[in-house]
Amino acid sequence: MREEKENNILLDSRGDLFGLKENQVFNTHSENLNIVHFRIDNPRRLELSQAKYYSDVELFISDDIEQLEKLVEWAKSLHKGAKKQLKKLQKVEVESST
Repeated sequence: MREEKENNILLDSRGDLFGLKENQVFNTHSENLNIVHFRIDNPRRLELSQAKYYSDVELFISDDIEQLEKLVEWAKSLHKGAKKQLKKLQKVEVESST
């Protein structure tokens, strides 16, 4: 069996600031596409691996309270936005089936 060819990007930095710069993390780009956006200022390391059937992103941040709190806030915003978009899609589906 042949291994999938991968494209790897590795960014290293001495800093460790993880921060959301946008008020809205989850954005609806079009009818069929959503964008999840967050900004990383000086990550310790960010690795992106992409193969034919998957993409894998690993973000390395400091194990401290401030960094983890920022990550939690980003995750809350993502969850809230995704739930809002899901309700919108379900409403459109119900309207189109009636």
